[in-house]
Amino acid sequence: MTSHSNTPPSQLDPASAEVCSTKEAASLLGVSHRTVQLWVESGVLQAWKTAGGHRRILLSSVHRLVAQRNQAVSANAP
Repeated sequence: MTSHSNTPPSQLDPASAEVCSTKEAASLLGVSHRTVQLWVESGVLQAWKTAGGHRRILLSSVHRLVAQRNQAVSANAP
């Protein structure tokens, strides 16, 4: 969970960079909108802000976090 939270779109390949909104990421992760915002600000999710101030989150970072959370749950299962 060391992704930088403010990676500008110019450093990403736009053709391969699939993104989502904070609302969409929250739905995928099963957490609140605010939790996603905090994870972006702390670098847990890789994202940037548009000119209008909206966050765009890389779906790859969302999927990576889902996998990490699932792995942690599986490791703690009886």
